[in-house]
Amino acid sequence: MTATRAVLFDLDGTLIDTGRDLLAALNALRAERGLPALDFEAVKYLVGHGSRRLMQEHLMEEGDELEPLRERFLVEYDRAGHAQSKLFDGMQEVLDHLAAAGLPWAIVTNKPTKQTEDLLGKLDLRPAPSHVVCSDTLPRHKPYPDGLLHVCKELGVEPAACFYVGDNDLDVRASGACGMPFLAAGWGYWEPDKPAERLLARPQEIIAALAS
Repeated sequence: MTATRAVLFDLDGTLIDTGRDLLAALNALRAERGLPALDFEAVKYLVGHGSRRLMQEHLMEEGDELEPLRERFLVEYDRAGHAQSKLFDGMQEVLDHLAAAGLPWAIVTNKPTKQTEDLLGKLDLRPAPSHVVCSDTLPRHKPYPDGLLHVCKELGVEPAACFYVGDNDLDVRASGACGMPFLAAGWGYWEPDKPAERLLARPQEIIAALAS
């Protein structure tokens, strides 16, 4: 059995519950177009796929260009100030356990750097992550494994000696491409009928996984 050397997390829907702030930004743009507001369940399982997917599914109309629309969305998201975003219940216990065990933790997300830094600055997580890789940190983001491999290289550890905790197919594919064991965040935005080799119901189950 390979001893765990580090734990890497996706951000939205895995480490931090950001969905309601993202929904507020989306609904602000929908209101501008005379579209009805959506409830959280309508977007919950899209959040981890990034803002472009949210735009494509719930805002774009014929003739729209995706990138300008996404930029408008990010302006609205920044305006919300991450007021409703918070660590998932039980996650602080996990971070404290990692610190006590001397295990570094990191974030690999498809969220842009600005929005990631703003969010982390507001929440001021302690212990802090050793590394944060965002969608624009490297030339390629998830589902490519580059972000995970970058963190491993920086930490001097092998992917097989880490866990990646995530909530969607992009995370599964990225971890699988580099041989990093994957833990599905069943407490977050993981679709309930989607199978997973290791599906966790609560963040605290990460602690048990480290000992298995």
